[in-house]
Amino acid sequence: MARILVLNGPNLNLLGTREPDVYGSDTLADIVNRLQQLAAARGAQLTALQSNAEHELIAAIQGAKASGTDAIILNAGAFTHTSVALRDALAAHPDVVPLLERAAACPGLDRQWDFNLTSQSFLTSMLTERVSSLRSIWRVLHYQAEVQLADGRRDDALRTCLAMLKLTRLLHHEPCIVNFLVGMAVRWESIRVTNRVLTSGPISPELHAELEAELARQDLAAAYRESLRSERALGSDCFRDLGVPYHFQPLFKNDHCDYLDLIAFAIATADRPLDDGHVRDEFARVSREAGMLTRLFAPAVDGARESRFRNETFLHALRVLNAIQAREQAGDASEPQLDKLGLPVEATLDPVNGEPLRLKKTPQGWLIYGVGANLTDDGGQLEDLLDVGVGPSEVAPQE
Repeated sequence: MARILVLNGPNLNLLGTREPDVYGSDTLADIVNRLQQLAAARGAQLTALQSNAEHELIAAIQGAKASGTDAIILNAGAFTHTSVALRDALAAHPDVVPLLERAAACPGLDRQWDFNLTSQSFLTSMLTERVSSLRSIWRVLHYQAEVQLADGRRDDALRTCLAMLKLTRLLHHEPCIVNFLVGMAVRWESIRVTNRVLTSGPISPELHAELEAELARQDLAAAYRESLRSERALGSDCFRDLGVPYHFQPLFKNDHCDYLDLIAFAIATADRPLDDGHVRDEFARVSREAGMLTRLFAPAVDGARESRFRNETFLHALRVLNAIQAREQAGDASEPQLDKLGLPVEATLDPVNGEPLRLKKTPQGWLIYGVGANLTDDGGQLEDLLDVGVGPSEVAPQE
């Protein structure tokens, strides 16, 4: 029987009550319970520990081998960014990061889904096993990049960031909106770490070029459309599997049609700017007039669309920052202009409204941003996502 140890660091005991709009309403106990059920179903034994004390986490890691533990899943919380001792403890598992880097170098992703499952079983597998494992991958690489950056190895840290970004691109092949949203979350994390590396000091010219090439490959519009198409198929299966009594079937048949209309509208308008008032109003109308189940589903589609545009703004801003820094390292000290950076025009625009990204000079360096969800230029206030972008005032990631 495989033995798995799940470790959670400081403040994660507050899940469910701490900023539920950011971290969700599930408590840590809810998450551990689902993991234990999943492990038991596969014949594994899972033990969980949460601690706000660093020494307790270190002791658990050190004792894992002696107790016959086969795998450790670690969410170190704030210790990810500050702990030297955790770095030493995890050094006992040196093969993980090279395996992830090899995976990032693969040209594609082989879906490991069993599409013969019922819709309910498919959703359960996707929401418990797959999503949890995917988030763990980026936590490991994020920690690796932070360690490298703390050691002054900026080029190595950026290579780790490139691996993170490549893996997010492979996630485009994963089905359904839930995986799309996970991809957006880990991409945001990857972009924030990459920004920290870029603003920490000089990077080799070759890596500037490699970063631009990878950022140019990130096609979020295509990923969004693909998630909607696969969601449409899964949703149709869910409607079919509802087991509705005969006298209610006409009602749910209409709801199913509304669902298909909503997805079709979202796909057709995927490339329209986020500030397009007609799209917003029409989406609201279609959602409002739809059946009950479609109305419940509509916020997920709307949230996925907003997340796609927010991430696309981050990507564009990061491309501009990378180009400015490469230009400055090459000895060009003149005021940067978006049309003189050697980037495609579309890469210098704010995807939300189609206007040029804003450049703002600060004492610490350049701030590049677009508007946030309020569609208003708030002068580069990135802390609460009033504006969306990168640069020296971009707040450090928080757990």
